[in-house]
Amino acid sequence: MTKKSGLVQGQARFISKNAFGILILIAVITALVYPTAMRLRLKANFLGLLPENMPSVQSLNKLVDKIGGTTDLSLSNGYAFFSPG
Repeated sequence: MTKKSGLVQGQARFISKNAFGILILIAVITALVYPTAMRLRLKANFLGLLPENMPSVQSLNKLVDKIGGTTDLSLSNGYAFFSPG
């Protein structure tokens, strides 16, 4: 038996002997972090994550104000082609 397989067998033995206690520990940890996890919010607007002081971001914000969004925006030779999503 190799050293690694002995370690794995030891871990398996510990888990099988203490399965109920491990489940209780997981339940307690879950209950403790649940309130914080419920306050997490996903912001899907990536424009809000960009630095406002960059000229490219300012131009993009002007474009959004002008056409209402950036969905399916294609640029070709300086012309913008927008197809609303």
